[in-house]
Amino acid sequence: MNVTANINNASKTVLFVFFEDSNSEPEVNISEKEKASYNTLLHSTCNSYEQILRDWRFSYHMRMSKIKTFDTPLIYFNKFPALRQPFGYKFLVEDFNIKHPKANIQSIHKIWPHVAATILEILRGKQIQAPDLYSMNVDQAVLSLKVLPWLFQPVVLRNKIRNKNFKLSRIEMADRFLMHVRGFDELESKICDRIDKLKELDILIQPFLIAVGPLQCVQAYFVVLDNQRYLFNDCLTALDVTFKIFFALDLPFPSECKGMWQTIDQLVYKVNKNVDPSASVVLSEIEHKFKKK
Repeated sequence: MNVTANINNASKTVLFVFFEDSNSEPEVNISEKEKASYNTLLHSTCNSYEQILRDWRFSYHMRMSKIKTFDTPLIYFNKFPALRQPFGYKFLVEDFNIKHPKANIQSIHKIWPHVAATILEILRGKQIQAPDLYSMNVDQAVLSLKVLPWLFQPVVLRNKIRNKNFKLSRIEMADRFLMHVRGFDELESKICDRIDKLKELDILIQPFLIAVGPLQCVQAYFVVLDNQRYLFNDCLTALDVTFKIFFALDLPFPSECKGMWQTIDQLVYKVNKNVDPSASVVLSEIEHKFKKK
């Protein structure tokens, strides 16, 4: 489906919309159909998924122009009731797919099993003492994400509230990349704690990934975005959605696990060619192992 063509040809009547924000485009051509779809998304809370998806696709160009006029992506996220629905993440994934059509040529479900096995092989070969690394009862995809921080050096961050630098341990890096909660009774307190830590870094909105239950038998995965929880049954789908939300909302990767997200990007999606030195070293190590197999 050629979404752009449908948007452009949806109506012969065109409005010229001007934005005062200096960071936005000075002039955007908006059709009557697109304007109507955008307004429907702002005010409707009871439309079917199919109707919302149609309006979401038709309003793509207008929404992308509007997001530049808001002070933070959090304002944009809160504009659309559809994003607060259990299926709201699908609309953000839709935006990612339009922005980066080549990023979905290969599925993460096909690529990651090979990557996961390689990550575990590298760390076990170095006899790294990471929690559960040598367990044979944990799914490789989950385990590889949990121990991925052990391929990186500890990260130094700055607490914006206390105006003080601090270093994360690898265990802390792992928890901020893939939070593991033993049971649903801990979920609320862990989410609140995570949101507080983001505020310390002056981050208002950030998607993060949670696994609930024993690692040997995870009961549920959540992608949390401004306290909105999107539920998933498998780790890689949750990871895929989390990654795509960053780009759908024009959010930078968090400094606490930036190298890990850049590594995933280069191994799976190849959206951004620029990587930090830490990610470059890890990528070289993984790719070297690939060539030996």
